[in-house]
Amino acid sequence: MAGTKDGGKQGARTLREKYGEDYFRKLGQKGGRVSSRGGFAANHERAVAAGAKGGAIGGKRGRRGYKLIEVLEDGELKYRNLTTGEIEFFQPKEK
Repeated sequence: MAGTKDGGKQGARTLREKYGEDYFRKLGQKGGRVSSRGGFAANHERAVAAGAKGGAIGGKRGRRGYKLIEVLEDGELKYRNLTTGEIEFFQPKEK
């Protein structure tokens, strides 16, 4: 049953039986305590920048055949064409 919905439920049930009903709560507390970087919740500007970067690429897969190198200050995107190796720039549409 490994890798199935029923297997996951059985695994959770087994862990609760072995380690107590609050096993997952304790596990989450441990992770929260040792977290030092904070992620997006601690840095709104970082979250906005990452969302803009992902949204600017657009589409489910982004630009196929290109690797995003950086987002420039004016919002322009700098890509490397994976076929030719050339650097290309792309200005996303304003919404």
